[in-house]
Amino acid sequence: MLNLLQRAHTEGAPLLDGHHVTFVFQGRQPPVLRGDFNDWDPAAAPPWRRRRGGLWTAELSFPDDAYIEYTFGPDEARLPDPLNPRAVSNGMGQFNHYFLMPNAAPTDLVRRHGDLP
Repeated sequence: MLNLLQRAHTEGAPLLDGHHVTFVFQGRQPPVLRGDFNDWDPAAAPPWRRRRGGLWTAELSFPDDAYIEYTFGPDEARLPDPLNPRAVSNGMGQFNHYFLMPNAAPTDLVRRHGDLP
């Protein structure tokens, strides 16, 4: 079985195991994890767990059809997630990383309709 960092490099991050999601960060200190799941509130950030080799993990659960956006750090000092290349503009000059749970599907709100500009 691959270790967490190897899995993140191979599969991309965060790691998805059913409803269970594991965010992975490597560094001296973990960043503040903010996203849709905590209303982007740094005070409500989930805790990180220290692993070997400067590795940190944060674990959450989501519905299997969820689309989730997140970022590491505050707006003025955001860190990219080097294990997740999927990023989208947040509409305010910053970016958010995102991921889809296994049964997520595009919403009708983002589908183009031929009769609309």
